[in-house]
Amino acid sequence: MSASVDARDPRSERIDFVRATVGRRGFLAGGLAIGGLALAGCASSGSSAGSKSGLSLTSLSDVIARGFDRDGPNTDPGFAEAAYNTFDGLVAYPQPLRDGAFVPNFSAGIDEFVPMLATSWKQVNPKQWVVNLRKGVKSAAGNELTSADVVYTFARALSVSGSASNSWFLGNVGGILTVAPVLPNAPASAKKLTNEVVAVDKYTVQFNLFQPTGRLFMVALADTNLTIFDSAEMKKHATASDPWSHTWGNEHCAGFGPYTITTYTPGSQIIYEARKDYYRGLPKYTRVITNAVAEAGSRVAAIKTGQAQIAEYLDPADLADLKGDKSVNLVGSYTNDITFICLNYSYAPWNLPSNHLLRQAVAYAIPYDDIVSQDYLGFARRMYSQVPSTFANYVPNTTYQTNLAKAKALLAQAGFPGGKGLSKYSSGLTMYYVSERASLLEPVVNRIQTNLASIGVSITLQPLPQSEFATKQLQTGDMPMSLFDFSSPSVPTATFVTKLLYQTPSSGGLVDPTHYSNKSFDALSTTAQTASGSQLTSLTTQMQKILMTDLPTIPLVEVRPVLAMAKPLTGWYQVLDATVPEFYYVTS
Repeated sequence: MSASVDARDPRSERIDFVRATVGRRGFLAGGLAIGGLALAGCASSGSSAGSKSGLSLTSLSDVIARGFDRDGPNTDPGFAEAAYNTFDGLVAYPQPLRDGAFVPNFSAGIDEFVPMLATSWKQVNPKQWVVNLRKGVKSAAGNELTSADVVYTFARALSVSGSASNSWFLGNVGGILTVAPVLPNAPASAKKLTNEVVAVDKYTVQFNLFQPTGRLFMVALADTNLTIFDSAEMKKHATASDPWSHTWGNEHCAGFGPYTITTYTPGSQIIYEARKDYYRGLPKYTRVITNAVAEAGSRVAAIKTGQAQIAEYLDPADLADLKGDKSVNLVGSYTNDITFICLNYSYAPWNLPSNHLLRQAVAYAIPYDDIVSQDYLGFARRMYSQVPSTFANYVPNTTYQTNLAKAKALLAQAGFPGGKGLSKYSSGLTMYYVSERASLLEPVVNRIQTNLASIGVSITLQPLPQSEFATKQLQTGDMPMSLFDFSSPSVPTATFVTKLLYQTPSSGGLVDPTHYSNKSFDALSTTAQTASGSQLTSLTTQMQKILMTDLPTIPLVEVRPVLAMAKPLTGWYQVLDATVPEFYYVTS
């Protein structure tokens, strides 16, 4: 049910995935943070904003967007925050309230998605859907929502005219947009919308899919990369050289969401004002000031002293510092942030005939509980599959618990009793991790190194700058071992994750960072892309069982995203981009 499995250039797929799916916190934050606590223009949570309740608040992040174009180079978390607060999509995930956070139900059925700009939808046949739009909805520019806006949004996506093709990617995942526009030497005709998305009338849109994708069609519509543009406003700023308004759209948000941006200083500050004509009514906080504050300690201090009401992107140690503070709410639940070890099949000893036994020995040697309790300080939990537990069709496998005796026995079965003979493969026993996250990751890799040494496996640790690590992990694939802690798959289904990271590109897979190749797995994954019901359940169960036997990656932890909110604030609406707040839902 995921992306198309038509023949394509694997290199093109890989680049699109890097831009669309994992280009988040780990890649981009390094060069953007601004030192010091600069809260110019801040207002307390009870100050006047001049409309309805008149309440404003200040939120602190390490990154403010460098631009807003979803198909541009600036798809960092600052972009995501602006997108979620100024755009709306056709539908959203149902999100029940749990301990102060609205947590998405990624397993929602087709009829359980929440109407947003759409009021209803119908699957006419496996490859055709009809969506009815909400009437009377106005954009920030005052233009009414019509089917022309939906058609424009998908036509822009199919044009792949930006420096990235994030919108096309999600459209492809949903079965709406074919692979044709991203193939080498694609003609101009392949980048023009024909009958994929059709305006039936002013408030009705018909989607004609190139392949049936079931509920994955709804999953794609719920993604921030397919929220709806105000086409009239976008077209006003089009030029001959930039017909899709990428330049203007990089500094402005032409959407139908609850806020409009009144002040924007790239990399430094955004000020949002609530829209009085928003179709769902005014939020409680009508003015929101977001500032970039590089040092997490400064963000923590600002929350403690009342200089700010929300602190984003805090590591476990920072959250632990706030845990006992009676003036702060720590809210959040698990979504899609995962951490795992990659063991690369391009390197010995990970590609030897007995490598699965060696991999299993490593899995039994990992000090999982210590990593959860002492490094993540309880803000993470064990991961029991290569698929996050919040995703549709997740199947847990609790086989691997820390057991050094079992690890030693498997190491001997693999032909390396006590580690004897492994020294000849020292170049394949180097574990890489991101240097900018050393405060969290160094203790983790040191624990792993110590436990592996105790069974006879000697590894070397190698930190790398995050930009270099990302290139090696997702493009060149030339790290023998790596600790991958910024994977946040953007499509919350088991079939997408397995296609994304484990199916070979030659059979329709996307990235395959460990160069894993298993023909039986590939066949299951290919079939699963268009399966549904009991067949899909059976296929995804088999795939996860194979992965937990072969262990191209060893799952470590699922990280719990947590937002620090000054009491009595609560109501964080969680999304797929870690700790990005949607201010519409914040209450007290």
